[in-house]
Amino acid sequence: VNVAEPPPAPGNVPRTPIQIAHLALLSTLWSYWDRKRAGRAMPRRSEIAPYEIPALLPNIAMVDRTADGRFRYRLMGTAVAQAYGFDATGKCLDEVFKGPRLSGGNHHCSMVFESGRPLIAKTKYLSSFGVQYTATRLALPLADESLRVGVLMIGNIFVRDTQSPISFGDPA
Repeated sequence: VNVAEPPPAPGNVPRTPIQIAHLALLSTLWSYWDRKRAGRAMPRRSEIAPYEIPALLPNIAMVDRTADGRFRYRLMGTAVAQAYGFDATGKCLDEVFKGPRLSGGNHHCSMVFESGRPLIAKTKYLSSFGVQYTATRLALPLADESLRVGVLMIGNIFVRDTQSPISFGDPA
């Protein structure tokens, strides 16, 4: 797990974190988020316009935190749902995952909600269909109207771990 450093202040050349520089989908998402944040710690959720990033939408999940502190998928893109084997939109992480996978997901979301900084994670997991994937994720904080983290925009790339990979997004 790597917490990505925020890019340089406006006026400097923005840099994509080295961990995702070779992944076009996540690099594009990072650049979009960076443009929208315009030198601030993070952009507001209201500044994100799905029509501006249609090619990224299948690989994006939006996660918020409920009043009782649970993390919930507000939205799950089709490539994410395909890799998971189901659409978890509206479900909390503890309704979807158990054990180490739940602990890891909660830890990653907590880190971004608490720090207000992006996070890059690369994990291996077994889908509900018994398929082993390597997932590379970029979790980006989005501010609510009070300028605190209100939701996470998470870009996902999944690569099936076989001799003939079936990938969703860019290969890792």
